[in-house]
Amino acid sequence: MGESTIPQKKRMIEQDIAKGLAILLVVFVHSVELKSTAMDWLVATTGYAMPFFFFISGYNYRPGRGSWGKNVIKRAKQLLWPLLYYSLGIYIVMTIYFIIRNEATVLDALRSYCSFWLTSPLSKWVGIATDFKNPFGSLLAQGWFLQYMFIAYLIFYLVADYALKNFRRFASICIGLLSITCVFVYFEVRLPWGIHAAPLIAAIMLAGAMFGSAKLLHKETVPVKWVIPNTIAAFGIYLILGLLYPRAGQFAAGMLGHNIGFWDVFITFISGLLGTYILISVSKAVENIPLLSKVLNWCGTNSLTILLLHTSFIKIFTNALNVQKQPMGSVIESTNLSTVFAFLLAAFSTCILILLINFVTKLLKNRGKKHENA
Repeated sequence: MGESTIPQKKRMIEQDIAKGLAILLVVFVHSVELKSTAMDWLVATTGYAMPFFFFISGYNYRPGRGSWGKNVIKRAKQLLWPLLYYSLGIYIVMTIYFIIRNEATVLDALRSYCSFWLTSPLSKWVGIATDFKNPFGSLLAQGWFLQYMFIAYLIFYLVADYALKNFRRFASICIGLLSITCVFVYFEVRLPWGIHAAPLIAAIMLAGAMFGSAKLLHKETVPVKWVIPNTIAAFGIYLILGLLYPRAGQFAAGMLGHNIGFWDVFITFISGLLGTYILISVSKAVENIPLLSKVLNWCGTNSLTILLLHTSFIKIFTNALNVQKQPMGSVIESTNLSTVFAFLLAAFSTCILILLINFVTKLLKNRGKKHENA
């Protein structure tokens, strides 16, 4: 998610391994139903996964690479086109489902689809928001991440070259961006496409770009002897912040979409820095385990596809197995093993489908090249 501007061969392999770890954490937490104490610990110790994706999206940026418009168009192709294909597929299935089950009208399906693209604040304002229970609502809602990230990129590309000139500019721009989100939070303003959260996300991206320009996560920059102590220190600070401000910094649609607090803005920013260092350090160790590193590297390079497809397969298997899953945040007495089984089935199906898509795509590209050369 958030493809880099540097070819994969020239990037640190730890980045893709870390992205693989992060996306697996994200889909696991959203798919399984663990005992409340276990889930609380899991979320508390891995809540930096989403801020990590924002941070690493800016890490490979270098000033002067393309105009604002060129960069925005590139990100639109990487983020909005996949979201359009995904959402259209869900819309078609949703419409057919409603027609067969007679649970809602075709107009209701269209209104739900339009509400997704307009997002909740704007769809309510224009009067097209639906109030019926939509079984496909959670599938469409997964697109929030791409919507938020795209708006953040609009801001990031506006200020990145200026902010990265020196540390003073970087600090002033970051403080300004964080302050804008704080103002939205203070007045409880929620805007379409996460505009209220976009300055915060852009600030995390800027921090990533600043780290990247100084190569602060590269092996040659940080001596090996300091990796473990630094990682332990970063994780310790993260846990202390989690104890002082419970659930702060855990970037999720439910937090920054609705219930974000004033301190969440700053804690989320700090979590992006700490979490990235933790994940990259773990990834450097995992890199020495051949099979595991290959699997996580593959997951990292396909993180966006995994995010979208896995959610759909989870929906399919939980319905097929008649798994009763409680909403996230509910008090769970014991682990629901059926959700774990559904997660494994969905993970396997997602991998098979991605491999098939990649194979077909590669086949079509090769045929196209043969026709061009003929």
